[in-house]
Order: sequence, then C-alpha cells, then structure tokens
Amino acid sequence: QYRHAIGEWLLELPAGCLEPGEKPLLAAQRELREDVGLEAHDWRPLGAFFSSPGFASEELHAFLARDLTAVPQDPDEDEDLIVVRYPLAKLLEGEIGICDGKTLATLLLVERECRKAAKLGR
Repeated sequence: QYRHAIGEWLLELPAGCLEPGEKPLLAAQRELREDVGLEAHDWRPLGAFFSSPGFASEELHAFLARDLTAVPQDPDEDEDLIVVRYPLAKLLEGEIGICDGKTLATLLLVERECRKAAKLGR
C-alpha cells in the first residue's frame, strides 16, 4: 500500500480502522474482504497492542484468518493498494523487507500462535 506520509510503498497485512460501534473481529473480517477479496471461516484472536503509546492511544487488534475463500475485492476509494500474496513461512522468515510496525508485530503474534498450535497438535 502506498503511504503518503513516507512517500513509499509498504508491504502490509490487511488492516483498517474500526467503524463507530464496530467490534474488532467484524472490522478484521470487513477489511480482509474489502482489501484483498478473501473471507475466512476460522478466526483466531491473537491479542491487542498499542501502535505508539508514547503519543497515541491507538490500540490494534490482531487476528489469524484461516480456511480462506475468494470473494470480490472492494477497497475504499482512497486506498492505493496492490494485493501481493506470500506463503506464511516466507513472511515469518523475515527476508521480504517488511518495515511496517503493525505488520511486524502481528507476524510475531502469528508465529507465537503457530508454535502453540504445533505443541498442542492442532
């Protein structure tokens, strides 16, 4: 997605703002559908974190979406984005050049969830 503040394209996981009164899971489902044209049949909450608590109260909620189905993509008109897909293992290797903080934090939570699932045999 192109980020005007830094004048660069960044690799980011789907994300967006909560609509008034919207629950984090519903926002995650909406953003996945709008931004990349996918729906997930299995959602796992991974936790929440603050983006920059030194000067902002923005709280981000991370989810792992699995068992995906393609649906029509419907991005917001003001979003300048290109969908690029990578295998999860490639993203977790850290060699793709991701420098977006929320994406890096979420990938850490995903990796933690994958380790837990492997220990439990899920």
